Amino acid sequence: MRAPSDYPKLSLRQMLLTRAHLRAASPGLSPADQTRLAEAERLSAAALRPRPVAAENKARLHAGNVTLRRSDLFNDLAGEVYDLIVTNPPYVTNDETDALPREYSHEPELGLRAGDDGLDLALKILRDAPAHLSDDGLLICEVGEAEQALVDLLPQLPMAWVEFKVGQMGIFVVERADLVEHHARIRELADARG
Repeated sequence: MRAPSDYPKLSLRQMLLTRAHLRAASPGLSPADQTRLAEAERLSAAALRPRPVAAENKARLHAGNVTLRRSDLFNDLAGEVYDLIVTNPPYVTNDETDALPREYSHEPELGLRAGDDGLDLALKILRDAPAHLSDDGLLICEVGEAEQALVDLLPQLPMAWVEFKVGQMGIFVVERADLVEHHARIRELADARG
């Protein structure tokens, strides 16, 4: 089994700068790139329970090109295709959720609990993302401390782990083509979770 440290490590900026169609999403934008991002035809933000802060941020940033959507993962996004999907699903294991201090009791359990290894939702996202990514699309997903568990489950899936100044933070990038190539195994794992 390959450890996360064996996978490529690039800064998010390096990853995005190598992708011409995503160049506008990188830090240090040129004026032309800033214009392209601001004039992007369509940007979407989806959540099962969108919070008022999303609408506030949209207004504060004058992001008229952002559509706020309600969806349980991809269930309500039929036919939607994106160049880039960025997701931060719950990734706290059942044991970790059960052991959380009392102050976490105000948090909705659905925003924390992600199965015995923390990957229940991430595997469903990996399974369903190809139908929502363009041919050259990328998925960026955070799995936190479930990073090693994911590598153990899918050792053949080429994931690039994002390196931050403080080290790895359990965030990977994977191309649609690789998700399609390994779809049978991903589907098997995701479907077994129910």
